[in-house]
Amino acid sequence: MKKRMVFLAALALCAGLLCGCGDGSPASGTESTPAETSLPESQASLAGNQDGEESGPVESPPYLRVSSGDSDVQAARSTYSWMITNEDGTGLDRNAQGLGPASMGKQLPWLEGAGTAELSWDGPAPDSVSVEGVPVSQLADDTAGQPVKCDGDSFPLQEGEWVYTVYATWDSSEDWGGYAWYYVGITG
Repeated sequence: MKKRMVFLAALALCAGLLCGCGDGSPASGTESTPAETSLPESQASLAGNQDGEESGPVESPPYLRVSSGDSDVQAARSTYSWMITNEDGTGLDRNAQGLGPASMGKQLPWLEGAGTAELSWDGPAPDSVSVEGVPVSQLADDTAGQPVKCDGDSFPLQEGEWVYTVYATWDSSEDWGGYAWYYVGITG
């Protein structure tokens, strides 16, 4: 799996060089995909407006907000690969590669939390989400991440300072989709 992720990251970097730059958001240095879970049917990924009508392709991975208790923060959207199929059948690939959480410094968003964290998206919810956590003391170790069991759009927090990687995929639409990594630090 690690070799596959390294290959995908290299492919995304090459495609990014050919297609142009991403949105400047920080990116992932994590090479492994955390334990995966599907989101509940209520969060099925649909491109549509309030009335449920199609509104066209989603142009890039939605941003993610993470909340716990009365606090919330926008997670750092990181490496992503996104595909859009135009009405004429041509395709557009958008790829971004950036820093991992160990290199982000003050760019890594932090949240004071307790108990559980909730995920919310500013666009269509992903078709699947997985979460991995690593104690800040082991952040430089790429193999220190631990899968975190998700319950729909929430996951339990560990005590102390942890950095969580959220890996999301959108693959149910024929017109758009891809994957993205997000990072957030949480003191639990």
